[in-house]
Order: sequence, then C-alpha cells, then structure tokens
Amino acid sequence: MSRSPIQHLELEPRAGDFLEMLRDLGHLDEPAVERLTEKLVAQPRAGRVVTYEELRRAAAILLFDAESGMRSDSKELLTQEWARLFS
Repeated sequence: MSRSPIQHLELEPRAGDFLEMLRDLGHLDEPAVERLTEKLVAQPRAGRVVTYEELRRAAAILLFDAESGMRSDSKELLTQEWARLFS
C-alpha cells in the first residue's frame, strides 16, 4: 500500500504555535499530526493559509474522535486541559 505524500500547509503563526503546543503537551504524536494535516488538506482552501480557528477546530474534532482509544492517563490529562485549549 503506498501512502500519498503529505502536502505542505501554510499555517498562520498562531496556528503553528498551537500545533506545537499540542505536540509539546503530548496530545498529538506524529501519526496524529499526519491525520490532522490530511484532514486540513482535504478541506477546500484555494491556496490560503490555515487559520488558528481552522486548526483548533480540526484538532478538537481529531482529539474528541480519538478519546475512546486513549490510555486513561492521557484521557485524564486531556480532560483537564480541554477547556483551556478549546473554549
């Protein structure tokens, strides 16, 4: 099975910072970042940059969908930080 190459996305500086923060906090590993990127690439955008709001919404959906498969400590940490990250 061949994987399609990940397309380049240009992120607003605030969106890039938010993505890096989610990585640093351990909420997104590299496979999750790839899934998030694929999701954002699939959205029509006509060459414009990904905004903070777009990235934040896509990340929230991705994490919410993945919650049932998370380890209990990861799920607990995400639950504690959810309001600060996504409210």
